Amino acid sequence: MNIGSADSPVTLWAGDINQDNSINMADVIKIAQCFNSNSDDENFKPDYDINKDKTINIADIIIVAKHFNATTDSYNDIAVKAIPN
Repeated sequence: MNIGSADSPVTLWAGDINQDNSINMADVIKIAQCFNSNSDDENFKPDYDINKDKTINIADIIIVAKHFNATTDSYNDIAVKAIPN
């Protein structure tokens, strides 16, 4: 199967930290628990560093805010094409 294409790419939104199929305050709270930590801190959680700059900060929160309150139903339809054997 092909999912998406060059003409119709699949875009995934960052921010569902607690994996409840929505980007919401519960995710922001998780990030806040490690806020201002960096890769040298024991409190640092690499999965919460959305932009992978080795620091959990406001830049990560802004990325989450772009799709705040989005759920899996918020995505556009995705093109799926079966590939014959």
